[in-house]
Amino acid sequence: ITISEFTKKKVMERYGLRGENIHVIHPILPQFEKGGEENVREKLGIKADDFVVVSVSRLVKRKGIEFLIEAISKINDPKVKLLVVGGGPEGENLEKLAGPNVIFAGKVPVLAPYYRAADTAALVSYTIEEEGDFEGLGLVLLEAQSYGKPVIGSRSGGIPEAFENGKTGILVGEKNAEEIASAILKLKNDKALYETMSKNTGAFLEREFGRENTIGKYLRLIK
Repeated sequence: ITISEFTKKKVMERYGLRGENIHVIHPILPQFEKGGEENVREKLGIKADDFVVVSVSRLVKRKGIEFLIEAISKINDPKVKLLVVGGGPEGENLEKLAGPNVIFAGKVPVLAPYYRAADTAALVSYTIEEEGDFEGLGLVLLEAQSYGKPVIGSRSGGIPEAFENGKTGILVGEKNAEEIASAILKLKNDKALYETMSKNTGAFLEREFGRENTIGKYLRLIK
């Protein structure tokens, strides 16, 4: 059993297994934390009418955060902010690349208020083939959608399976700051699209990652 079609493909390649012996069952959507009353916007000086893109991840190369930073730079609008949550070895390098519209929150004990403070979440990882390093699915996009946030994800690894392109989020190319910037502006400026995507998140998560559906798949496979 693998958590995504992409991971299934990689397992077949690496171990020479036949596809009919590998079944894709998405993980059950966890009961994500809903607590945390901290007002992140107030704490970080983010205005009520700012459009906030949150990135939640370990700060490593594969996550592609430098392309998010580049996209924010291309947009060059003080009302569009990138909120980077997490720590890691690339932190210092990323801070050197960042302009005034990028905010680094570091590691935080509770993620809930950061998702609530955001308008959208982005995961724009890219595969590092020589290291066999790829994104198996993209849990943070599931977390963001559980808060009703439309998402932006790269066409990399299992990320496209973590949301519904055009319905709960927007798919962009790997290492493509232009497409990332375009997706951010589309969500910011098209209020009707944003509201529709936000409303679609619950049904998508229940269908693809809901408890009953997932348990049913395991039971049918066992039988």
